[in-house]
Amino acid sequence: MSQGAPVQRAVVGGRAAEMRSVSFDPVTGDLVTADAGGRTVLWETSRLGPPAVLTKVPQEAVGRGALAADGRRLVTVTAEHALTLWELGGDLPRRALLAEDAGQVSALAAGDGVAVTGGEDGTAALWRPSRHDTSVTARLSSRITAVASAGGWALAGAADGSAALWPLSSRDPVRLPPARGSVDAVAVSANGRLAATGDASGRVRLWSLADPGRPAVVADFPAALDGIVSAALSADGRRLLVGGSDKLARLWDVGDPAKPVRLADLDNDFRVVASVGFALGSSLAYTGAGGGPVSLWHVTGEGRRAGTRRSPQPTR
Repeated sequence: MSQGAPVQRAVVGGRAAEMRSVSFDPVTGDLVTADAGGRTVLWETSRLGPPAVLTKVPQEAVGRGALAADGRRLVTVTAEHALTLWELGGDLPRRALLAEDAGQVSALAAGDGVAVTGGEDGTAALWRPSRHDTSVTARLSSRITAVASAGGWALAGAADGSAALWPLSSRDPVRLPPARGSVDAVAVSANGRLAATGDASGRVRLWSLADPGRPAVVADFPAALDGIVSAALSADGRRLLVGGSDKLARLWDVGDPAKPVRLADLDNDFRVVASVGFALGSSLAYTGAGGGPVSLWHVTGEGRRAGTRRSPQPTR
């Protein structure tokens, strides 16, 4: 699992200890960052050298932001609980208010034409921009800690180890068997065939989605030395990246989901790998802290790091 020589790439982020969320466009590799000062910025990272600001979202007090898989839509939630959809094409982003009050949002994701929110009260909700209301809600028994949407599915995990998974075509969530600890990381592959849940015990469960009504566990394995706080599946479902509270992100080959193979450890200089993601198929990945640096990695081989740098402050 040795790493090759690092290749310097542009890396972006907010001021250390002020970053609220990072979201990665799996097609272009663009990043959206939302910091505690309410600034939400879309960055181009494909060029060598300093990151380029593509778009600034003209909304104050943004607490979280999530970029849809097409890279053209952004969902934000403010400190006042307003949920907004932004169309990023053109010189000025266009906005559509999804909800004036989406409640106390603790987790946010976007994909497949929906926004998914997880609430402090245990409510997971799907918001469809065309309807301006919630089409599906699921009530878990404690605070929602992670949500995901991809491949025609939505997935939510909660602090008490409970989780719910449902196809976007259905109004009936499927409750998953409880985990050993808080489910702080969830992911769904873009092809809709595989889902992953990671918990505070450091274990990951992989779920086959072949039968929409009965997701089946195909693997349950220790994927980190400490608790898992972030997870991502590549679009084809063949790679899994998990971030832990032990400064490591671990890359796994899950081409055969029943036999996960550990490929590499991506060592970081910060304590908790709070966000991870894939782009360009599974050849590029990012790891980021909840404030601090964001690193880009070439992961087609053994997890060779593309570059890391202390995150600059977003341009005001």
